[in-house]
Amino acid sequence: MGEARRRRESDPNYGKPPPKPDFRGLIVSVPGTIEGHRYRARSTTLDEQELRFSLLFWDQLVWPTGAIHMSGGETERQLIKCGILERPKYNHFGDVTNVIINGQISAFEEYERKTPGAWAIAQGENSLIVNGGLGEVGKGALIELTRAVPIPHVDVPLNEVLELKERWRNELLCFRHHVEALADDIANSSDRSEQLEFHLKEINSACSDLMALGKEWRFPMHVSTFNASLNLKPTLIAQVTGAWEFGEKFCTEFAAASAAATGLYRGIKIDTDFRIRSPKRPATPYRYAYRIHTELI
Repeated sequence: MGEARRRRESDPNYGKPPPKPDFRGLIVSVPGTIEGHRYRARSTTLDEQELRFSLLFWDQLVWPTGAIHMSGGETERQLIKCGILERPKYNHFGDVTNVIINGQISAFEEYERKTPGAWAIAQGENSLIVNGGLGEVGKGALIELTRAVPIPHVDVPLNEVLELKERWRNELLCFRHHVEALADDIANSSDRSEQLEFHLKEINSACSDLMALGKEWRFPMHVSTFNASLNLKPTLIAQVTGAWEFGEKFCTEFAAASAAATGLYRGIKIDTDFRIRSPKRPATPYRYAYRIHTELI
């Protein structure tokens, strides 16, 4: 019997892709904006609110450095000491905007090679904003969960956020699974409308669970709008849009029911977005952002 046949008969996982790890990592940055060839940093340390968002949903943070170095502060040093934050160096030179952008992409590609499907890039008002995006417009999709996800208040101690993540582990994994599976399952399903509606219902349920848990926590939490960018093949954009139109009635009902129950409007939206400039298209969301709202849960 050949070796391949022997392994196929003895190993039920032979020939199957390895399961995605529960571990997730995020490439982070100080708050700043890139527009054309201009870069404006608003701080030389990671944003404290952004850190609480990141630490709740991700297990490891990577803040790349290089020709442009920002040392951070005491918070960053403590996170490095306990192994949560890493600071790899990439030797990109030239225009300051290229140094920043290429450092982010290099970190994403390196760590994604080590742990495929586990990494994403943080972008948003408290992180890096690239006007024009990190890739090609119209080649990806964006899922937006409006006022649907609780985020710890900026004054909550970081150790409390880490303890909360352990207590909420099952609920956070459920939420992440359905957000991540959305694009992949739609792409591989013969009935994309059915897959879309299934995952939207599950995302709705997961968000409701997180909001309910947030109300019970002894520390304050903000309501946030959560964005995940998905790398979809260009040929699938129209098909996903079509599936979204099929599921539109469900989402309208979801928003109305949520508003009645919580006093806040919540909804789900799918729109076109950028596709990351990477030689390998990641199957899981590659970019996350959030927008915090003033109201507390």
